[in-house]
Amino acid sequence: MSVFSFKEFEIFQANSSLKVGTDAMIFGAFVNTEGKQNALDIGAGTGVLSLMVAQRNEDLQIEAIEVEEAAVHDCHLNFENSNWSNNLTLHNGDFLQFQFEKKFDLIFTNPPFYYKGLLSGSNATNLAKHNDSLPFESLFKRVSELLSNYGDFWIIVPFELESLMMSLSSSVDLVVFKKINVFAKPGRTSRIILGFSNATKSISEESFIIREESGKYSQDYKILTQDFHGTIIN
Repeated sequence: MSVFSFKEFEIFQANSSLKVGTDAMIFGAFVNTEGKQNALDIGAGTGVLSLMVAQRNEDLQIEAIEVEEAAVHDCHLNFENSNWSNNLTLHNGDFLQFQFEKKFDLIFTNPPFYYKGLLSGSNATNLAKHNDSLPFESLFKRVSELLSNYGDFWIIVPFELESLMMSLSSSVDLVVFKKINVFAKPGRTSRIILGFSNATKSISEESFIIREESGKYSQDYKILTQDFHGTIIN
């Protein structure tokens, strides 16, 4: 599918290694944008997360960075064709090396998460899926440098990596304030969404089920994504 249609924008994705999926749909809907002014999307891919966040907070200025040139082509087109093109800036470069001109009060990422996994024969796929080019240790260190006072950092990873995320965040003095345990189906934990801050906040934890045992989308999923899905879902 070269185009994924949302309610208020379209995602052209013919060149990108990773297409729009459920992870992006729920993550983009969960990231809290309230009161934020400057945001950074790390590993933007097609730009889907930036566009979802822009739709939710039209006053937010968002910078997105993506290293893979084919994905940059798609992302640029998607930004330019959206209602929020004036709020979106795209950088083609390595997040760990790029020199940003400001700090951000919101940083979010759906990172390459195949931790120490086998590489495929495609360099583009490896960049998109494997964290060899963006080690989690380096990711957290750079995020801590770019996060403004009272800024928030949001990340979605496989549930099995929760302990690693908690350890790395602690090493750079980021504290968790939000945990969302994502279940593919009841009893089948799939992902975890974590919100970190450099300021102390009360911790909130919740569970979220994508599909019921029957295979149909849960009512919670329908409600969460109703402002984004371009078609009625079952």
